[in-house]
Amino acid sequence: MIRTKPLLITLMCFVGIMSCSTESTPVYTLTTTASPTQAGAITPESGSYDEGEVVSLQAFPNDGWVFVRWEQDMNATANPTNVTMNRDYTVVGVFERRMYSLTVGVEGEGTVTETVLQQKTTDYAEGTVVELQAIPAQDWMFNRWEGDLEGSGNPVEITIDQPINIIAYFSTIPTVSTSSVESINENSAQSGGNVTDDGGASVTERGVCWSLSQNPTTNDSCTSDGSGTGSFTSSLTNLSSDTQYFVRAYATNGAGTGYGEEISFTTRSEADSGDWPRDTETEVVDVTNPVTGRTWMDRNLGASRAATSMDDEEAYGNLYQWGRPADGHEKRNSSTTTTLSNSDQPGHGDYIIPSSGPYDWRSPQNGDLWQGVNGVNNPCPDNYRLPTWVEWEAERQSWSINNRDGAFESPLKLPVAGYRNYADGKGSFVSVGGGGHYWSSSVSVTRSRFLFFGDGTNAIVHSGVNRARAISVRCIKD
Repeated sequence: MIRTKPLLITLMCFVGIMSCSTESTPVYTLTTTASPTQAGAITPESGSYDEGEVVSLQAFPNDGWVFVRWEQDMNATANPTNVTMNRDYTVVGVFERRMYSLTVGVEGEGTVTETVLQQKTTDYAEGTVVELQAIPAQDWMFNRWEGDLEGSGNPVEITIDQPINIIAYFSTIPTVSTSSVESINENSAQSGGNVTDDGGASVTERGVCWSLSQNPTTNDSCTSDGSGTGSFTSSLTNLSSDTQYFVRAYATNGAGTGYGEEISFTTRSEADSGDWPRDTETEVVDVTNPVTGRTWMDRNLGASRAATSMDDEEAYGNLYQWGRPADGHEKRNSSTTTTLSNSDQPGHGDYIIPSSGPYDWRSPQNGDLWQGVNGVNNPCPDNYRLPTWVEWEAERQSWSINNRDGAFESPLKLPVAGYRNYADGKGSFVSVGGGGHYWSSSVSVTRSRFLFFGDGTNAIVHSGVNRARAISVRCIKD
């Protein structure tokens, strides 16, 4: 008994020590969920982990979705992220639809409708199919798409899979003006035009059309003078002599054909020798502008000399009503009459004073009297003619100063000869010694263009003044 008892005590103590030193490790549950469930997946999936174990969570979005944040027992946005298992965790990975913008701009006049044909959810989420239809305004047409959509299909379907920017281009017919008719002969003449706006589509053809009837179109005789915007010159050929024609410029683009204003002119007669009254008193002395390279008479028609000062009275010269020959009306002491002329040559030398619009000495008007050396009623000496407004503009731009000082300091030494006015019913003189007024051969609807410079004002090639006004003429060599 004495030996057995110590052995028993020893065994009991050993068993007790073992039971006190081997407790079990806690295990916790991790539950993961994707929201919404079709948006993506979370790894790892739900499972059990020992206390203290670090678990890496990662969200994988499906097409068209994007991971946003972790919720429930975790508040974070990092992906992937770690969670240390010190308790049970429920973690929700939140996804949202990937959204893209659709921006549609408009150039021209029209609208674009957007019709959703197919989409996975609301709004323009990725994968949404949208139909775009371009609707032009009245007198406009749809031209093309540009940006992230190209082509001319209408309507057209697009799938929203990225931010999209589109411009819908609408076009209308071009804007074109008709140039004056010049260099009129028995069988030919010269005109042209200026395309100032292509209407939103490329101008593919331009020129002038003419006919014996008003409002000529591309179905009549026409020239073809290139494409695009800007000015152009046209030659009218195979005309009949002593015949009235109507002409207007045209320009064509994808939307159609636009026309300029109509101008009428009459070709010269084969028997016409050009012996209408011309100025035969003014000495012809040439002067050349080295900048423009053009040669002019060195003085105004009717002047006894080139100007020695801007207000040199001997350099003022005569004052012409636009389109009239040198029949005596241009003299500063000519008589007046209120009877309008119904022909190109009135047959007298009175200054004609109209009482109502369009304030022309001739009724009906004729805008084709002063164009070219062979133009009807050209008052200039042989080989000289009235300058066009473009030629006056080139001279003006060559001056050192854009005013009456610059006009006199130029090679032409233009004086301030004033003008004769019909407005008071007496044919009084205005601005003599103060301003210069010089006719061009170019017409502007019912008026004609001229160069003007005055006291304290800038020089300008004016868009037009009534043809009954009598102003200076300076001739340019053809």
